[in-house]
Amino acid sequence: MKVTAVIAEYNPLHNGHVLHINAAKEATGADFMVAVMSGDYVQRGCPAIVSKYERTRSVLMAGADLVLELPLVYSSASLEYFALGAVSLIQRSGIADCISFGSECGDTELLKEASGYIKFLSSTVSPTDSCMSGKSSLSADSGISGKAALTDKSGISVEPDGTYIKDSLSRGINYSCAVNSGDNIPEHIRDVLRTPNNLLAAAYIKAAKLLSFDCEFHTVKRTGSDYHDSSAGALSSSALRRELLNPSAAEEIELQALSTRMPSQVFSSLCEYLDKYPAMSEDDLSLLLFHKLQPFGDEPKALTRFLDVSSSLAHKIIREYAHASSFTDLCMKLKSKDLNYARISRALTHILLDIKARDVHEYTADGWHYYIRPLGLSRSSSVLMHELKLHSGIPIISKIADAPQILTDHFPDGTRYNHALRMFRSGILASDLYNKTACSKCRQLFISEYERSPVVL
Repeated sequence: MKVTAVIAEYNPLHNGHVLHINAAKEATGADFMVAVMSGDYVQRGCPAIVSKYERTRSVLMAGADLVLELPLVYSSASLEYFALGAVSLIQRSGIADCISFGSECGDTELLKEASGYIKFLSSTVSPTDSCMSGKSSLSADSGISGKAALTDKSGISVEPDGTYIKDSLSRGINYSCAVNSGDNIPEHIRDVLRTPNNLLAAAYIKAAKLLSFDCEFHTVKRTGSDYHDSSAGALSSSALRRELLNPSAAEEIELQALSTRMPSQVFSSLCEYLDKYPAMSEDDLSLLLFHKLQPFGDEPKALTRFLDVSSSLAHKIIREYAHASSFTDLCMKLKSKDLNYARISRALTHILLDIKARDVHEYTADGWHYYIRPLGLSRSSSVLMHELKLHSGIPIISKIADAPQILTDHFPDGTRYNHALRMFRSGILASDLYNKTACSKCRQLFISEYERSPVVL
C-alpha cells in the first residue's frame, strides 16, 4: 500500500491545491493521500479564515483520504518548528513513506541541494528511544533560544554554523533573506531560496534529514499567480483571504467570483459555512489580546516566557499596546526594520494563546508529538485507518473526552503524561476560543470541541 503525505493550511483551499493533490497521487502511485493540516491557527500568527472542520471538508472533497491535525504549538510557529512538527507527525504516523509539496522550481534534486543550506537554529531534535517509532542518530543540546548543536553518534557536528542567520533573524529580517545572507551560498541556490514555496519545501527535506526519516520526496511545480497576487485569476490563498475579509458592496458578486477558483463542491460548502459563521481574522481577537496584556504593564519582561517574545519586543509591546486600536494596528506600531510583521503577529498569538517557550522546548526535547488527532477521513479509508492504528508510534485520539485515559495508558511516566495532556488541552482551549469568537460575531450556538467528531465524507 502506497501512502503519500502533504502538508498544508488550506486557508482556504483553491484549485491549485486540488491540482497538487491529484498530481501527487498520480505521480507517486499513491493508494491513499494523507494531509497534515494546521488547525484553527496558522503560521502567519493569526486565526484561520474558516474553521479547521470546514477546511477538512474541503480537502477531503479535493481528494485526500485522511486529515491529521498539526498541533497548535507547531501550526502557529516559525518555519523551522512548522516544518519539523509536520514532518515528525508524518514520521510518527508510520503509514506514509513519501512527502509531496508544491514549489516554484519543480525540481526535487535542486530542492534537496538547497536544503543543505537551511539552518534550523532554535529547534531541538532530541528523540528518545521510548517515544520515537523510527530510529534516529541525532541529538541536540540546545534550547529554544540558543543555537542548535546537532551531532551524530560519533559526536561530529552535522549542522553547519549559522550564526549569520541567527543574527539576521534577530534583526527582523525574514527567513528567506536571512538564509541568503551567507557568503558560501551558490547563486543558483540563492535563487531557489528566495521564493516562499521553495524555501518551505527545502525546510521539509531538511527536517526529514534531521529526524532521520527515510522517505521519498515529490514536488509539483507551482503555476499561476504569485503568492500575493490579488488579480481575478489568482490561485493564491492570500488573495482569496483578502476577498473574503474585505468584500465589496456587492458581496454576493464577490463571493460568486470565488467559484472559479475552487471546486464547485468546495465552493458550495464554503458558502453554507459563511451563511452561518464569519470569516475570521486576527482583529477578531483584539480585545482578548489587550486583556491578556494588561497584567504585564508593570513587568513587561515577564512576557519573555512566551515563545518568540524577546526582551526588547516585550517592552515595545507594553509601550505601544495601550494606544493600539486592534491586533493588526499593534503589529503595525511594532513593525520596524528589525522586526517584521509575521514575527510580531506570531509573538502576539503566542501570548494570547499562552504558548510558552519552556513548554515548546519540553515537547521538542521529548520527541515532538504525543498523539495523533484525525480531523476527518473518507468513507473508503478504513484500510488506511487500520494501518494507522497498527503502525502509529503514538496514540490516536478521535474522541476528545477519551484523551486523558488514552494518554494515561500510553504514558505511565507522569512527566510525559503531563506534557502530553498540556499540549492536547492547549489546542482544545485555543479552538474553543476560536469557535466562541466566531459564534459571538453571528449569534450562533457555541459547540465545544468536546462535542465535535472527525468529519467523514
